[in-house]
Amino acid sequence: MLASRLKLEEVLDKHGGPTGRGVALAAFSIAATLGLAGCGGAADDVMADPGSPTPSATSDTDAEPEDGVITSEPEAVEATEGPTTNAAPAVAPESTTPAEPFVEPDPPGSDPVAAADCLPGNWYLDNEGFASVLTLNDIPDEDAVTGVLMMTFHEDGTVETLYEDWSFTYSGSGAATLARDGTDHGTYAVASDGSVSLSDTSIDSTTLVTQEVEGVEQTTEEDAMSQFSSTTFTCIGDELTPNDFVKVWALHREH
Repeated sequence: MLASRLKLEEVLDKHGGPTGRGVALAAFSIAATLGLAGCGGAADDVMADPGSPTPSATSDTDAEPEDGVITSEPEAVEATEGPTTNAAPAVAPESTTPAEPFVEPDPPGSDPVAAADCLPGNWYLDNEGFASVLTLNDIPDEDAVTGVLMMTFHEDGTVETLYEDWSFTYSGSGAATLARDGTDHGTYAVASDGSVSLSDTSIDSTTLVTQEVEGVEQTTEEDAMSQFSSTTFTCIGDELTPNDFVKVWALHREH
């Protein structure tokens, strides 16, 4: 302000003369006074009234927005019921009861008591089924087995094997026919797994083997064990089946 006044006096000395200088200085003083009043404003009012409370500083959020600037308060988000998409999945509590161990069921016929109860009676060999076993061993004739083979189991643990003109033919290393007649005697036992085994006590059947040797047919009597004394069986219902890998034959209960 002082610099402006000095500059004005310098100009008036050169161009305005004394009268102009006085009028201009008076006008400058009035303008300066009005300018100072405008700049003082609220500050002059505060100093003039010491009892007035000092205005507190306003925060940025209380200030009036500038022209062209739109301010808005963030909208409150209303809480919703139910799980949110970010919620962790519920985890079921672990069971405190130990799981039951898996026990594989016993195969049919494995109950020794049931097997012993199943056996008593007469059982007839299925010749056609037995012939299919011979066919697997290079015996092509499905009618190779003829006659009757019957096994009789008694509750006292004894067993008989009856042959009535029972015979079968096989090729093998040379054509031959085996024929049996009579009755073999033995005992049977039931194991803890339900399987039935046989033991010979006497062989009272005759076994004849007929074959051709150098073009001449010859028949000889052979010493042989009972036909199924080396076989174990499983008894289920009306079937007595062998426990071997070829289970295509069986003995059937007589009714």
